[in-house]
Amino acid sequence: MMQPPDASNLFTGSPSTAAGEPAGRVNDFMRRLIANAQQYDGPERRGEPRYNLVMSVPTQPLNDDFQASGQRFIGITRSISAGGVAFFYVKPVVERFLAMQFTDPSGSTITAILHVLRCEQRGSLYEIAGKFIGQL
Repeated sequence: MMQPPDASNLFTGSPSTAAGEPAGRVNDFMRRLIANAQQYDGPERRGEPRYNLVMSVPTQPLNDDFQASGQRFIGITRSISAGGVAFFYVKPVVERFLAMQFTDPSGSTITAILHVLRCEQRGSLYEIAGKFIGQL
């Protein structure tokens, strides 16, 4: 029997995912998070408007069964939309899925599951980007 991810006090519960579109709660939460952020002014690949937003985000790599896999780390966001995020980290990410814990200005949190679509080196850092597919 599969156990929920072992994420101590960062991530609790078992994953619920939606194929394709992000879960409604994730989408609503991200809209609140970016309400006052500056709109992104670069080339657009996302279906939702993206915003420049720099924040630290506790991140837990997940295996294909959405179980904790590997060492937790802190990513630093570059841009975010209701449907996805791009962030920086000091090492490349090899897992296809990440659990990312976001906190909005009111202190509410949500743990979103990110499907990693790309991981590219940018100088001494790596830029990781993906789309939200659900939440823990």
